[in-house]
Amino acid sequence: GFGVFSRGLDQMAVKLKKRGLKPSVVSHRSEAAVVAKIIANQKKYGKKPVVLIGHSWGANAVIKIAADLRKAKIKVDYLASFAATPPSPAAPNIRKLTNYYFSVDGWGKPVKRGRGFRGNLKNVDLSKREGVNHFNIDEDPKVQNQVINNVVRFMPRRRSS
Repeated sequence: GFGVFSRGLDQMAVKLKKRGLKPSVVSHRSEAAVVAKIIANQKKYGKKPVVLIGHSWGANAVIKIAADLRKAKIKVDYLASFAATPPSPAAPNIRKLTNYYFSVDGWGKPVKRGRGFRGNLKNVDLSKREGVNHFNIDEDPKVQNQVINNVVRFMPRRRSS
């Protein structure tokens, strides 16, 4: 997003940090840098879970980032897109994709399965959710909790000593 209206991404980042994760919030214009960083981290630290979350143009960006990571043979464990306009089809290296959109009076479209996609794809239409729109979709507490729970599900379990 623009930072101006993707405050929900910042809120989710804070919640994920409290769970011991290290999320980064970047501009949708940083696609190439994000791809390069994920590839470098996978080489440096080994295969770790990859999670991408984006809002508006950022949603389009994370779908494209996933496709770019496929070229490097990197799986995306979870991708959440908020109001992608209009999204590319889901790349086959995505294990789970949740796309939040509005079929009525809102921006955002369903994500289609790309060629070879065999992951879990869920398009969630929020048209009937009172008070939720393109600009605040990522701030909805119920939606945030669903996304955070999905993210945490893909993180390696910590061993308690």
